[in-house]
Amino acid sequence: MKETQIAAERISPSTPSAVDTTHLPDTYREHHEELKKRLADDGFLALLLIDVSEINEVERAYGSTKYEDLMNMVRKVVAEFKGDQLRHNDIVTLNEKAGDVFLIFLAPRKEKEHLLAEDIENIGERVDAELSRRIRQTAFAVLRKRPEVYVGTSLVLQNPLIRGERLVTRAIEEAHHAARLNVQRHHLKNKQVLQRIILEKEITTVFQPIWDLEKRAPHGFEALCRGPVGTELRSPAALFDVARKSDLLFELDHLCRRRALEAAGARAQLSKEYKLFINTLPFSIRDPRFQGKDLIDLFDGIDLAPEQIVLEVTESDAIDNFPLFVNAMKDFMDLRCLVAIDDMGAGYSGLDKIVHLRPNYVKLDMGLIRDIHTSFVKQQLVQTFKTLADKIDAKLIAEGIERVEELDVVRRIGVQFIQGNLLAKPSQAFQTTSSFQL
Repeated sequence: MKETQIAAERISPSTPSAVDTTHLPDTYREHHEELKKRLADDGFLALLLIDVSEINEVERAYGSTKYEDLMNMVRKVVAEFKGDQLRHNDIVTLNEKAGDVFLIFLAPRKEKEHLLAEDIENIGERVDAELSRRIRQTAFAVLRKRPEVYVGTSLVLQNPLIRGERLVTRAIEEAHHAARLNVQRHHLKNKQVLQRIILEKEITTVFQPIWDLEKRAPHGFEALCRGPVGTELRSPAALFDVARKSDLLFELDHLCRRRALEAAGARAQLSKEYKLFINTLPFSIRDPRFQGKDLIDLFDGIDLAPEQIVLEVTESDAIDNFPLFVNAMKDFMDLRCLVAIDDMGAGYSGLDKIVHLRPNYVKLDMGLIRDIHTSFVKQQLVQTFKTLADKIDAKLIAEGIERVEELDVVRRIGVQFIQGNLLAKPSQAFQTTSSFQL
């Protein structure tokens, strides 16, 4: 097919040349004369628009330095398209100086050859897939959610009755509209996929041990959900991101929690000495299928004692819904279930509420642990949380241990419980031996 051949030629991989990202692209207004000439010579103007404006949340939450680092990465990715996934004579511009919308005016493949709408859309889909993958991987580590990357295309034809500047503006407006339609279609497709996953219960559970440094043995295991193998929704981050945008959080959370309990019961290996940590959302705790007699029958059916169950709730979720959360947790506490506050240190704002709740466990955010051996500030924060946990008689758990240096620091601070890939990666089995000598 003609459009496939054109797209394949533009997208085919090659060895990228060194990319200079210190110089910002011009704005499209600085190329008006060149764009008008292209309209006159070629009879059309083809546009690929890339909108990464959702990354602005990084600046609001973490400051301009972190935002500029992320935008430099985005500019580098876009610049690498030139001569790789795009052609050298395509014009890469910004909507405004230092803006967050890239406008790429596509040149004909060869003299007198026309780019059709289908050709441009094909190019846009391939650029969207590559750009979204690379940007979201980096941005998620900061935002804790996958930002939208809007990619749209448009094609305007030369019309001597309309000013060239107006035709350029029309191309940009139509590409913006197409980008938002593409995102809506993508959301709908993901929602349909997630609905099928929930209905067909295509969720599996893996377990990662939480180690007691004093005993040099597992204290318990965290149940982690996984989507279907080989799909975009394999990771829990992707699953819950789609669930949040599709209003399916309750349904997915219920399924993941149920599958975790069933998987733990099916293993028939969870000794009474071990705890089972299960992530849950505050509003899901009010699930009538997870309360009263139904909950007791569930525990009996899987041969797990209530005091083995530790319900993990993200700190920000617990604080945002604090009165509701406290009321809902009362029934579980009456059954002797335990409570853990997760992701402590990821932008906390309610230590007084955490103290009032008096959780059994406090789990430090892995971002606080990452490279802690190089950060005096992180070390002081962990020491502060250690003091707080001791005062409320809570066990402190350091998540995300991946390096020996990180382990050495948290051990020196006095953190007794740790979790991370350095010691054991998530597995369908309950791992009771560490891959690293404690």
